[in-house]
Amino acid sequence: MTLTPDDLERLETLAKAATPGPWQRSGVRQKLMGEDCIMVGPDGFLIVALPIGKYPKEHAGAFNDAAYIAACSPDKILALIKMVREGRG
Repeated sequence: MTLTPDDLERLETLAKAATPGPWQRSGVRQKLMGEDCIMVGPDGFLIVALPIGKYPKEHAGAFNDAAYIAACSPDKILALIKMVREGRG
């Protein structure tokens, strides 16, 4: 896949409008509306809650997804865009 200048513009616009990072994934499950969830957000502020599921096989997927979402916080996306535009990406 190739990113076009329009793709970079859209990602930049979305990143600038999102809650600033860095984001973190909670290391423990928490209850939200009766469901066990993994939380993602900056300094305890909830951005995303991913349900863990009822079975152990589902737990790893939720933890991995939450880690990925946290790693793609707006500050990281803006840094990547800057690297691409400077020709280092």
